[in-house]
Amino acid sequence: MTLEKLLYSSKPNYIKFVKKEKKRYKFFNKGQFLEIKGKIAEKYVNYWLKNFSNIKFPKNNIEINSSYSYNLKNNNYLFYKNNNLIFELDNLIIYNKKYYPIEVKSGKLNGFSKKIPKIIKNVKNIFDNFGYMLVFIPFRTYDKKKQFKNIEKNYKNKIKFINLDDKIKNNLK
Repeated sequence: MTLEKLLYSSKPNYIKFVKKEKKRYKFFNKGQFLEIKGKIAEKYVNYWLKNFSNIKFPKNNIEINSSYSYNLKNNNYLFYKNNNLIFELDNLIIYNKKYYPIEVKSGKLNGFSKKIPKIIKNVKNIFDNFGYMLVFIPFRTYDKKKQFKNIEKNYKNKIKFINLDDKIKNNLK
């Protein structure tokens, strides 16, 4: 079973999860909203992924090429080459012995699409057994769904967009 099919086979309700989590953040100012929105989306994705016994979170047991190093900070992976930060990942999973880097977006790509070539190049250099990049984002509209499908097509099996929103049909076919 592909990772996408596995994920969509048991998806918790995003809207209900967000409403429940927002209650925890009653006392925040409007300037903090986007940061909190992003944290809620990351928490939801981790909650979703932990439901699968065959998906592993490697934490400190990552096999990477020797010219790179990493640190785990606030559940994010920071990757370095020659002690210089080259990029950050929201999370990382192992499925069928392959590494799948994860990026979580709570609304828009916000320039992320311009970073994709560099991130994919670095990830392929860091992991010998790289699956593909997973980007969790609400599709919200069919135009967004089409945009994500075009990005997937341009990067041929190196990136997959996973829908967080329950309103738009999940698959990209």
